[in-house]
Amino acid sequence: MSLGRKNAIAINGGTNDIGNISTKRNETLVIMTQFIQKYNNTNIVFVNIPQTHDLPKDSRTKLDIQAFNAKLSKSATLFSHVPLVKIIFNRKYYTKYDLQLNNAGKELLAKLIASQIDKPVVTSTELKS
Repeated sequence: MSLGRKNAIAINGGTNDIGNISTKRNETLVIMTQFIQKYNNTNIVFVNIPQTHDLPKDSRTKLDIQAFNAKLSKSATLFSHVPLVKIIFNRKYYTKYDLQLNNAGKELLAKLIASQIDKPVVTSTELKS
């Protein structure tokens, strides 16, 4: 695969498997980091896992989402070409079931991702010069 500065990749996950014990979140972050290192001259945008509004604040799933998002944020800061879009949307951007983004939420997310894609890639070698 040949990717460069004119290309963009948005990596966005969901909440479906985040609370599943068999989910290997650390392994996922390792794979994502390897991908970022391989394509260090490409615009890559991370999108954090959105919180759901259907569970109590102290639910295992919500705590797992917070933990994963913290690790994801830390990973993104290690690379100058990987901004993180944080989905911290209030309830009005979700469907009536509180799990998925509604049309307004999807549009807002698309705008946030697009705003990051418009920024040029700065590679680590350029930062040193």
